[in-house]
Formats: sequence, C-alpha cells, structure tokens
Amino acid sequence: MVDVANERSPGPFVPLFVCPVEQAGLFRDGETFVCTVCRRRYPIEEGIPNLLVESAEQGV
Repeated sequence: MVDVANERSPGPFVPLFVCPVEQAGLFRDGETFVCTVCRRRYPIEEGIPNLLVESAEQGV
C-alpha cells in the first residue's frame, strides 16, 4: 500500500485529480496538491487529498 501522505512520487491516482475550480491538473508539493492554473493548494489530511474549495489556500 502506498502512503500518500509520505510518498513524494505522484502515485497512480494523481492524473485523475483535478482542481474543482479550474478543472485543471494538480501536482504534488509536499503535503499539498497544487493546481497548475490557479495555484490553489489542497491539503493532504491523514493521507487523503482534501479537494474541497473551502479547504484550499489561495495561490500566488
């Protein structure tokens, strides 16, 4: 089993994840997934990506 919280590689499901605002791809950056367009950062909580807009940090 892959521990998403500690694994730096993208993992098998990352291509399926998209930003709920932009519908753009995401990339892994530490303990977050980052939208390739708007740069919103979605946290990974207990190994589970939280892709709720309310949980995201605004990008720069």
